[in-house]
Amino acid sequence: MANGTRFKTGFLPERTSFTSLGMQLGDDLAKTAQSIQNERLVKQHRLNTTMGFTKALDEAVPAGLTGKYNSGAQKLLDAYQDAATKAYKTGNQSDVDEYQRLRSDFVEFKNLTTAKSAIDNQTRMSIAQGNYKNLSGTVEENLAAYDIHASAEYRFDEATKQLQVNVGGGFVDWRNSNIGDVNDVFVPKTLWQGTEYMPENMGNAMYEDILKARELTYQNRTSLGFADGTLNEADVYADIDANLQSKFAVRGSEMMEAIAVTGYKNLQKPGATQLTESDLAEAGVLYNEQEIFVDIPEVGNIGTGKINSSGEWMFDVSDEQIQEGMAKRGGIAVVGEEPLSGPAAARQYIERRKAIKLYMEESSTKAFNLVQRDNQIAQDLATRRAEQASQAKAAAAAEASVTTYSPIKPFMGDYMEESAGIREGEGSLDNPKIEPIKDVPMVKATIQGRPFKFTISGSALPTAVDSQGNKVKVKEGSNKLEGDIKVEVTNVLYDKETGEMDGFELATGPGVLEGFILDIDGTPIKSFIVKKENNQNAFDEIETSIRQVAAPSRSKRSGDRFLNDSQNAVREFILTTPENKAVLDEFEAGEGDE
Repeated sequence: MANGTRFKTGFLPERTSFTSLGMQLGDDLAKTAQSIQNERLVKQHRLNTTMGFTKALDEAVPAGLTGKYNSGAQKLLDAYQDAATKAYKTGNQSDVDEYQRLRSDFVEFKNLTTAKSAIDNQTRMSIAQGNYKNLSGTVEENLAAYDIHASAEYRFDEATKQLQVNVGGGFVDWRNSNIGDVNDVFVPKTLWQGTEYMPENMGNAMYEDILKARELTYQNRTSLGFADGTLNEADVYADIDANLQSKFAVRGSEMMEAIAVTGYKNLQKPGATQLTESDLAEAGVLYNEQEIFVDIPEVGNIGTGKINSSGEWMFDVSDEQIQEGMAKRGGIAVVGEEPLSGPAAARQYIERRKAIKLYMEESSTKAFNLVQRDNQIAQDLATRRAEQASQAKAAAAAEASVTTYSPIKPFMGDYMEESAGIREGEGSLDNPKIEPIKDVPMVKATIQGRPFKFTISGSALPTAVDSQGNKVKVKEGSNKLEGDIKVEVTNVLYDKETGEMDGFELATGPGVLEGFILDIDGTPIKSFIVKKENNQNAFDEIETSIRQVAAPSRSKRSGDRFLNDSQNAVREFILTTPENKAVLDEFEAGEGDE
């Protein structure tokens, strides 16, 4: 059954509910707005994911940036983050483009200044710790210079949206300043260390490469062919000049740097011991190849020349020729960056070219002085004297003579006759009573490495004994022993008044020559004295035997040298008057000249 009122023409529609219609329309509008919002949020999220707007807000200035770059980085970061916020909110392409540009600026600035800051920080630390090599000036001075370098003033131009830095009182884009220069890092002033072409090094090189191998040919010699200790200077300097000329032909640019520095140091800063890198730059301006080797028409090249036979650099063009040539030209000449009149330019040319003269002569002198001079005559004499002195010194050190007043120890010995014993001896031959001689100067004769052991005749010496301690019989009707006696000289005795040698203390026994303290049967070594006044023959035989003993080594004295040295030592000890001292000094001087 149909609803509504039935008319003739049919049924009327259901009544319209404007309230319902309003509600429906409101729902539709709400759904549309939410849809639009959702779509905008999705788009915003998608764009943020791609562009990183929100991530930009987490960015920070790197901690390692120095004060020179920190404030600039912060200003650029602020502008970059503001652009990120705006682009995130609006999503407009123009805002996104601006955001991307500022992000690129910040990243570029951050990366560049981080690298430069790392270098500057390392340099500053090295200076502060005293580890920076060849530093010119004090640590404090260089740290102060660093502080000046490590400062800059920035602003962000809102009109151009660019970071700018103050340069010379005006602001410019940071990329167009030293901030944007990757090589603009702090470099302190350093001392210039020179190159291998400086005169000192050049001289060494010429000697090692050329002159050293020819040293023998440079020696002046006598008619007998012996080198006399002088050099043929002309030959040496001819080789030096040839080497300098050939080196300059190949290494002209490197040598010009050394020439410029040599001239600058000697002519501009003669008191300076060291030069800085800035000095090097100034030297290159003052002393350059264009001015030192300028070719003046009708005169020639003013820088060319050669080392003469005495080591002096002689220019091909004299000072007078330069002056005359420039006077003829008249007008204006350009020296460096300054236009000069002819005479003034001549003076400038003459002054500047002094650098090459200084350089060539310093290099030549260094090389020449390294050439060894061979004086064979003097060397031969010096060698022989040195050997003699060395032997005498070694012997004196090894065997320092000891001369003291020491009493000779008493002893019991067997004597052939009373006259053979020491003075004031008493008793029979079989049982002598011996009193010691007191205050006798003596020199120890036998030491380790230089024994005076030999066999002498038995005349007037103590009776020899056999291995059982029995005396060797004397030949009938003779005072001589049956055989010769083995002895060792232990001390040389001297007269305490005159200092003359007058006796020997000896040791004898069956094992004395074999070096035994006791002989092989236990018989003790006998000790006895032979005095010159009592037994001239025995004294002479012992003295002769000692003098015939050769030196056991170069550091030991022969028997003859030992007795001479001992005599001199005792004389010096005994003779105390000025007159005797003068005689002794004269004698010793004569001995030293042998």
